[in-house]
Amino acid sequence: MKLRQIEPLKLACMIIMLSLVFSTMGAQAQETEKPIPQTLEGLEQRVKAIMAENDIPGVGIALVSRDEILWVAGFGTADIATGKAVDTDTLFRIGSITKSFVSLAVLQLQEQGKLSLDDTLGELAPEIAFSNPWEESDPVRLVHLLEHTTGFEDIHLREFAYNHPTISLQDSLAFNPASRTSRWLPGRYMSYSNSGPVVAAYVVEKIAGQPFEEVVQQNLFEPLAMETADFFLTTDVEARLSKSYQSDGVSEIPYAHIIMRPSGAISATPRDMAHFVQMFLNSGRYNGTVILQPKSIARMETSTTTLAAHQGIQAGYGLGNFTTPENGFLFQGHDGEIDGFLASYGYLPENGVGYMYVINASNERAFQQIGRLIRAYLVHDLVPPDAPRATIPLEHLQELTGYYEPVTPRLEVGHFIERISGIVHVKSQPGQLVVTSIMGKPTRLLPVAERQFRGPDDPIATTIFIKDEKTGGWILQASGGQFRGNFHKIPTWQVWFRWGTSIGSLLLMMSSLLFALVWIPRRLMRKTKVHHLSVRILPMLPILCLFAIAVLFISSGAMIQQFGNATVRSVLVWLLSYLFALTSFTGLAQVVRTRRWGIKQSVWVHALLVSLANAAVSLYLIHWGIIGLRTWV
Repeated sequence: MKLRQIEPLKLACMIIMLSLVFSTMGAQAQETEKPIPQTLEGLEQRVKAIMAENDIPGVGIALVSRDEILWVAGFGTADIATGKAVDTDTLFRIGSITKSFVSLAVLQLQEQGKLSLDDTLGELAPEIAFSNPWEESDPVRLVHLLEHTTGFEDIHLREFAYNHPTISLQDSLAFNPASRTSRWLPGRYMSYSNSGPVVAAYVVEKIAGQPFEEVVQQNLFEPLAMETADFFLTTDVEARLSKSYQSDGVSEIPYAHIIMRPSGAISATPRDMAHFVQMFLNSGRYNGTVILQPKSIARMETSTTTLAAHQGIQAGYGLGNFTTPENGFLFQGHDGEIDGFLASYGYLPENGVGYMYVINASNERAFQQIGRLIRAYLVHDLVPPDAPRATIPLEHLQELTGYYEPVTPRLEVGHFIERISGIVHVKSQPGQLVVTSIMGKPTRLLPVAERQFRGPDDPIATTIFIKDEKTGGWILQASGGQFRGNFHKIPTWQVWFRWGTSIGSLLLMMSSLLFALVWIPRRLMRKTKVHHLSVRILPMLPILCLFAIAVLFISSGAMIQQFGNATVRSVLVWLLSYLFALTSFTGLAQVVRTRRWGIKQSVWVHALLVSLANAAVSLYLIHWGIIGLRTWV
């Protein structure tokens, strides 16, 4: 399942205010530019070098053209304990790439006339619980499930943590339906949700009259000669499956029998996936067998249900297939992540080349380096298409400038932090816009048409500004190689108020600890008498609660299991959040009560300011449901 890109693990970490303390301290590592390999031997050497630099145990790679498999290789170790090597027959879990198989199965049924992408979920599967306040006028449709435009949250940690090897799809969807609530009109914004494809797979299962996994086996695995691919951990799969490891490349991660199997359970070899990619390159055919008609493949590669898609923007998430601009080309494909495995497939439809690769360690940096290297190798002798460019008057560009906040958090639990740390600033310059964020590099947007833009390396328009018909404000949707997301323009004063109050509150809270480094030693060494300890101690307790929460998160080796279940850690975080609020308000009340106790003016004022900051943060967290949050529900 795709846990990267604002993944549930990171979102769980976001519930601690420590994230706010360090959010502006991040820095992106600069990578030294090296020549693009010109041969497979050179590519192999570079991949092995990345593995060595990042402690990656094993890698599997496949490069293909329409007519042949150009290269299939396995490097490194599949099992550190036994020393078993990776080879071309080693199985890897491919995570969210599984979603592409769901879309293929749906499109096969559509070609057979058994369903339509425009069918509503209420009609197809009324037994599946979901909530959509706009269902009467804007129902959730099958296409929304596959394009992630239902408005549903991603599944909660409880669902990620539940481990069941054979649970039925209907039972898995009944396990925690609370996440399937439309937060905006379906077909407006794309927000990644692992539950949508599972609901679509259930529809396939219901119409086909057999388990979804059997449908995929008969209609996709077998005709594509994916001889070893499987959804389950069978005896044969276990014997051939690589172990997976944490980012250190040593600590093993156990296999998870995820209950949302259609969103991430498939294991496959690079050779299996080579056949899969060749099917796309041949517009739905593999080895003379028609898997899908060309128009269905084209539909799969096209986003249609977002506001941006309605305005003609081609880049975006289609049906289990994402358009990714890079090096002046448009790659189609999908990434995946599960149990420490990181996988990706991609292809260039017009140029007839594609790839698949997977690593068995949760090292995002190495994964991205290998991906960029492979894609650069595939296009090193290709000429990119001419990118469109338009001349837009500066005054028209200036109309779009200002601050924009993200409005589609993958999980609502992360909304309270994203609305502060995720704000971007759009500035105008002659002939372009420049987008900056708190932690990212500036991104240039070049005009393609009125209100449509692209990144410098994007061959098509990837970003659009849309006037909201109801509010009159600007909506920004981006699916470029460097800049993505859904944003609404907000007044400048709101931005500075959020940033000012956040930074000011956190600095005041931290100052109580710095102050303690002075008065506590002096008190212990009896160099001075410290009166009215409650005024000094109580304002400091809330920040100690936050640090305790941070330690509980950071020291957890298996975060999904620890916080997706009612464990000592998750319950302690729940209790500490209440203790944070309780000590915040108690401390404020005590400081106010001691105003006339003869306390030194500077000490009392500092205690008051810290207590006010504690109370303000508590109220903010209460408003966003963070105080008392049970991560296992």
